[in-house]
Amino acid sequence: MASKAVNFPYYVGGSSKIGDRHRLGLGWLFRVVWARARTQVQRQVEEQGKHPVSFVFLNLEVSFPSLAEVDWNYAANGKLRTYNLNYFEFLRVMSPKQGLNHINAWIAKEATHKDGWEPYPLSLRLVSWIAFFNRTGLKPDDAITASLLRQYAALRTKLEYHPGANHLLENALALTLTAHYLA
Repeated sequence: MASKAVNFPYYVGGSSKIGDRHRLGLGWLFRVVWARARTQVQRQVEEQGKHPVSFVFLNLEVSFPSLAEVDWNYAANGKLRTYNLNYFEFLRVMSPKQGLNHINAWIAKEATHKDGWEPYPLSLRLVSWIAFFNRTGLKPDDAITASLLRQYAALRTKLEYHPGANHLLENALALTLTAHYLA
């Protein structure tokens, strides 16, 4: 089956480390939900089959053998393209099924992400995922909700204070939308 390219250019990001998810005082909940949800997500990603997937950012295409094999840390074309891959702004042009498949593929490899946990890509991804669920009318399952909570907790611990404050504004927007969405 031929791969479908998703072309969606945009932004850049900053740097930081993965936040401490236990700061919310819900560490036990994260561990219980994550253990159950991770198995569910891995099963969903494996069930998608072995169809090639391609992404096009800033006129450069990157292809992977399947969605389960996407390297979310792919840096051969530069950090800007790695950030674009992790923003998930391509969800705007995807069907609900495709979008869920991409979200679940990201969650399945969540622990291995590097640039995807930096504050700016993290902010844009949270906003993209919430916009996707609002647009499609779908409700996130336990695995996605647990991932949203982990991302929210990580972002809370590492806000970006760059000159001009555009990153800080994205951080604030993402935190506000996510808190409201999950409330």
